[in-house]
Amino acid sequence: MRIGLISDTHISDDLQGFIKEIFEAFNFYNVEMILHLGDINSTRVLDVLEEICPVIAVRDFTEPKPEDSRLFETVRVLEIAGKTIAMVHDIGWPGPHIIADVELILPDDMSLEEVLIRKFGCLVDIVTFGHTHQELIEFRDNVLFINPGSPNHSHSSKRKGKLGTLGIIDIDHAGNINPEIIDLNLL
Repeated sequence: MRIGLISDTHISDDLQGFIKEIFEAFNFYNVEMILHLGDINSTRVLDVLEEICPVIAVRDFTEPKPEDSRLFETVRVLEIAGKTIAMVHDIGWPGPHIIADVELILPDDMSLEEVLIRKFGCLVDIVTFGHTHQELIEFRDNVLFINPGSPNHSHSSKRKGKLGTLGIIDIDHAGNINPEIIDLNLL
């Protein structure tokens, strides 16, 4: 199962700023599902992404609950290809505060299991998040934490003023989790 990750598109109803490289990357990698990790701004973005494959999304907890049911949730836990995947926009909310800019920093006074249960209500195999616009892949005690960055609002010092990034998670038939960050400048 190949899952595309996108976050922090910040694109309005006129789709100004929706870049063709998003389509090209997700089609090139043959993603079977897309997870949008918040700061969408317009549900039209979800409509466009759904032309590629099914999309599941979360919204930022600071955003009001919209009329569109695709954005009712601020946190989701999914079972995909035998793996439990958590989705949240801001990894620092809800529950225990996690810092995840350049590296993952968990609370000192809690185990990873405690953090996951308090944040998501269960243990998970993969935590997907956005908010920082900074791509990150880190395994911690066999749990993947991944932030795809932003395709059009990169905060990476390597990409300022250029296209940003997307994420891919490939879960193979043996259950191995293979994450990748896609630099849209290299397509």
